[in-house]
Amino acid sequence: MIPESYLVELLDVERGKLIYSSFLDEGEAIIYKWKNSLFGLNVTETFLVSDGSFKLFELVYEDPNGEKEPQVDPEELDYLCHEGGPFRASNISKRYAELEFMVGKVGKPRIIINDRLIDLEREVGFGGRVRMRLEPSDILKLIFSH
Repeated sequence: MIPESYLVELLDVERGKLIYSSFLDEGEAIIYKWKNSLFGLNVTETFLVSDGSFKLFELVYEDPNGEKEPQVDPEELDYLCHEGGPFRASNISKRYAELEFMVGKVGKPRIIINDRLIDLEREVGFGGRVRMRLEPSDILKLIFSH
């Protein structure tokens, strides 16, 4: 059986320029790291490629002292993201067809895809926007069908 494969693209919204593209299989992870300017905490969002969309699987507001973050219920996210403090929410299952990231001065946003680190500020500059989208890929099916 051939795994479902997708083309992930990062695009500079203002210039329409392709920043990065890669093939990912169903279930593979994309990591988005940034710093929350309001609370001064590093944040890690883990998205899984799932059924043709990005599924937010885990959100971590890191403890600045290196302690283990308290595990919270995903239903508490709206409240916790506005109140601050370290936490870890897993098994979130919130889906997105595409995502758009705006680059701020404090945030230092970075995306990790297939072990490649993409620094969004270096790619689009302060105030720039990066769109991440997912397209089904039939390339593996074409290769294996012959």
